[in-house]
Amino acid sequence: MSLLSVFALGALVLCGCRVQVASVKEANLDFAKGAFASAGEAYDNAIANAKRPSPEEIRLRYNLGSAYYKQDEATKATGQLQQAAERVAGHGAREDSATRPTDHSHEETRGEVDTSFQFAAYYNLGAAYYREREYSRSAEALQAALVVNPDDVDAKHNLELALEELRSQMSVGGAPDEDTPQPTPRQGDGDPEPMPQNPTNLSPEEAERLVDMFGGDDAGHQQQRIRSMLPPRYDVEKDW
Repeated sequence: MSLLSVFALGALVLCGCRVQVASVKEANLDFAKGAFASAGEAYDNAIANAKRPSPEEIRLRYNLGSAYYKQDEATKATGQLQQAAERVAGHGAREDSATRPTDHSHEETRGEVDTSFQFAAYYNLGAAYYREREYSRSAEALQAALVVNPDDVDAKHNLELALEELRSQMSVGGAPDEDTPQPTPRQGDGDPEPMPQNPTNLSPEEAERLVDMFGGDDAGHQQQRIRSMLPPRYDVEKDW
């Protein structure tokens, strides 16, 4: 599964420290060039100096998690992306004209996190859990992304892949299905990402619950069922 881009940080973040802002901007450039290790180190250092909790800390954790993902460190990636997704609920969110960022950057404003970031945090968390073969958690995160932006085609596709893996685990007792379609990368992302080898332990009941969630329902009922199944940490309030 491919990732959304990292988020740029504006001039007002990180307590006005121009040196720190410059370091993060350089890290974003490193990320764009594929220097994920150096980008991740800079994000990690910036987190140590960021106000907590704050929108800039949340976005830095998102960026750090995305850098870990690109280095095939899925466990570290899910740890950072999980924190970003959980903490985003603690700040006001403003509606954005386009839920998905299109210019590969996002200017930070104090005290709020817009819905495009909420979507990106859940989307990338779903991709990271998928790489770990944590298909139940991957599906939960992607469902949360679709609550924020129900029309996103890539999120729907990735959710279908996660649910297909659950069906495979149910049908063969937890062994991976070699015929399962691989994630389709976004244009410019290169080859599909390799998948880890150890499947998650999933109860038949939980797998059945997730697999059946989209079966036979119309779009409105699907969204209602998604909302009812989300754990509290993923519940999206639209009135922030």
